[in-house]
Amino acid sequence: MRPSQTPPAAARGPFDGARRAAWSDFLEGRLEVASRPFKASIEITRNCNFKCNMCPQSWSPQYREYHPELNMSPALFERLTREVFPRLEYAHLQGFGETTVSPHWPRILELCRPFAGKLRFGLVTNLSRAGASTWRQMADLGFHVIFSCDGVTRGTFETIRRGGRFEAILENLETLRRARRESGKGELELLVTLQGLNYREMPDFVDFAERYGASRITFASVMGTLPASRKLLSPALWRRLTAARAVSQARDLWRRAIAGKAPAAPFGNTAVGLHDCPAGELARLKAETLRRSAARGIAVRFNDAYLTDMGEAFARRPAPPPPADFERGIEESVKVSLYQRCFKPYSYVVINYRGDVGLCNHLITDSGWEQMGSLAVSSFDEIWNSEAYREKRRRLISAQPDNPSCQWCFKHRMTD
Repeated sequence: MRPSQTPPAAARGPFDGARRAAWSDFLEGRLEVASRPFKASIEITRNCNFKCNMCPQSWSPQYREYHPELNMSPALFERLTREVFPRLEYAHLQGFGETTVSPHWPRILELCRPFAGKLRFGLVTNLSRAGASTWRQMADLGFHVIFSCDGVTRGTFETIRRGGRFEAILENLETLRRARRESGKGELELLVTLQGLNYREMPDFVDFAERYGASRITFASVMGTLPASRKLLSPALWRRLTAARAVSQARDLWRRAIAGKAPAAPFGNTAVGLHDCPAGELARLKAETLRRSAARGIAVRFNDAYLTDMGEAFARRPAPPPPADFERGIEESVKVSLYQRCFKPYSYVVINYRGDVGLCNHLITDSGWEQMGSLAVSSFDEIWNSEAYREKRRRLISAQPDNPSCQWCFKHRMTD
């Protein structure tokens, strides 16, 4: 659920050569490549101040408290500006955490300043950081701010995004709207994880986007969930709830209540998946959403072929060949479920807070992470053509994904 936006061809200029080279390597099926990635996700921190109902951080014990060691150091980030930034057209400064809670974020923004106008910066954020100065600075640097927004009412928002305060978020949205208007820079997008608690608000997100100046909404479906009623009746769930664990969970809930912190989710992901919602109602809501989208000039896209086609027909059709034209091809390459090939191992690099290099911006959780190498022991160029990368390229251009998240993309993915 970490989208990136492809700029218009006229804005790319210096990066056309890098794009052409990567697309050529992809079309030719080369495993060892001369091209280099032109997009990157860089994890500024793995800490987060929310406990959202569908996020693994909510039920993973290691994320119950803030850990300073999970923040990327300014020294490592400065190294990346030297080794990786000169090749990039887009740097997505976020991973498996809330970037803006890092105490180093103001310094990192200053390290970004020399590159403003040369490459595009973006991030997904919960917009919770207090103080207008950060949001104004990000607008001045031209950031593409992707607001992770799962409700347009206080009740829905605060139920899904535990730890969030809806009124404070609205204040930051207004600050960002004014800063973007004054500077003439930056962009706002809404990222909505659709699930049983919020799918009926789908059309209202268009009105919400218009109010705060968002140009686009990406609707992403919650993956790998079951209806809550089935979860609560699951023998596996109750087998995990031993007496010791029940006592531990109760103590944790009490400590967090005393401290005023958001509680962890003791049963894991309790969100009702979108595929379990009534299909007819979803289709009607989607139609109304698209009607409002057209009327207000706000782009809407769906990351799941189920919503795009309302039936996953893409997963059953023979895959067409990817477009030969590199501009159209790269734009279309996000439709992994349609083309049954993944361009990410040729175009995108992920670097976590420690300097580990990963495969994809959708594989940033502990369970999904694919380790390609570490900048602590190897140069980036050595990692980019390592045996691990060559093997992943082979699998992902031949529709043989072995990671469950990759398998989801080959069945569903229609946007990045």
